[in-house]
Amino acid sequence: MWDNQQALSRIANLLFLGAGFMLGYAFLLMVLQLDAFSVRDVRVAGKLRYVTPQQIETIVYRELKGNFFTLDLIAAKSTFEKLPWVRTANFRREWPNRIVVSLQEHDVLARLGDAALVDTHGDVFAAASDAALPIFISPLDYVKEISQRYLEFRSQLQTLGRTPDQIKVSARGAWQVRLDNDVVIELGREHVAQRMERFVTSYPVVLAAAPQNGKYFDLRYENGFAVRVVGITWGQRSG
Repeated sequence: MWDNQQALSRIANLLFLGAGFMLGYAFLLMVLQLDAFSVRDVRVAGKLRYVTPQQIETIVYRELKGNFFTLDLIAAKSTFEKLPWVRTANFRREWPNRIVVSLQEHDVLARLGDAALVDTHGDVFAAASDAALPIFISPLDYVKEISQRYLEFRSQLQTLGRTPDQIKVSARGAWQVRLDNDVVIELGREHVAQRMERFVTSYPVVLAAAPQNGKYFDLRYENGFAVRVVGITWGQRSG
């Protein structure tokens, strides 16, 4: 083999290529570590109501490690999204030494019992709020559907000048809605939207016919409903 000039030439070429690659790699590492590529500016984009400058500064100074090229943006994204009010965090690099952070906060919709909050996407998150919010009571599996239904109910009830104050869904999927005037509506497990529409249509009639405000409406009947008025229950058929 050692007297094979062609083989020796190939080995020499491979060694030179390997050495050149290693030198190039070492040079690249040296360049990447230059102070010129240190991150000197972190800009935060997005309309923020709850995330504080102090929270952002803490993450920037404690968690953002590396320079323009080596900063781990996936880890930085994860760190920002651990803040209570941050729904999503996205990053982009701006040459030569700026990082732009785009934050989207949760748009709070309701409380989930007394343990958490729910945003308009139906996502549950843990944060503190002193706002007057409707209350959802249900297993976690129903939260997204309740969020959607809440908006539908609110739209349906506008004609009555009322809003949902509490929505409760049992483990078996039975719906109950309490309004801002303490009226309770039992909707059951089926045809929930249609039953709410029936309530909206019938409520003015009940107010005119009943001697007192009905406080409990049971819509779990195929062609009617029952109303409880100060200890008296009376029913009405429709259609």
